[in-house]
Amino acid sequence: MNKNRRTGLIIAITSLFMIIVISYYMLHLFRSSPKSTYNFLQDDICKVSCWENIVAGQDSELDALKALIREKLINDSANYVRSDWLHLFTKEGDEVSIFFLDEKVQRIDFKPKSVLLLSTLIDKLGEPEKVYVNIEGEHEVCHVSYLYYPKDGLRIKAGSCEDFARVSRFEEGNILPGTPILELGFVEVAANAEIMVQSFGITNSNSMIDWYGYGYYAP
Repeated sequence: MNKNRRTGLIIAITSLFMIIVISYYMLHLFRSSPKSTYNFLQDDICKVSCWENIVAGQDSELDALKALIREKLINDSANYVRSDWLHLFTKEGDEVSIFFLDEKVQRIDFKPKSVLLLSTLIDKLGEPEKVYVNIEGEHEVCHVSYLYYPKDGLRIKAGSCEDFARVSRFEEGNILPGTPILELGFVEVAANAEIMVQSFGITNSNSMIDWYGYGYYAP
């Protein structure tokens, strides 16, 4: 074997060894990384109608507490004070509220601390069935939109409070791909949006309108 071939072989073996080492390191890093509570965006086992393997409208209160302990979101069910709502924060700083009724999970509200854009979920789920737009806020005026996915058991609350005049202008729109998500509401899967809104305590669904794409929706 001449010198050039020997040098090439050494380089090839060294490169292969480095690829194996880097692959092993990345696999170890992935396995040891903390589990993110945003996994419902990619998880094929727990669809977006559930959070942390807790399914609203299906799981019992006891099963939900066991899941929270398993994921180390609460310490012990013995320290859990019984009430209709259980409020907690994830390790990422997200705010989660779980509503129990008749010892069953009825609703899960998830408020992301990190910026989560509307396009992230629309790209995953497709178009919502219905939309409801409202003006909310006490100290600042917020243009808030609610997008309903009854067959996924999900309501998206998105909007902006930073500049009401800007987001209210027709030419810019108020439901855009970059609109930040304020809250996700997980409830029992429903046949349509009119039935689904009842899980959020809404009795009048006449103000909901059909989705016609990104753009301006009048409140």
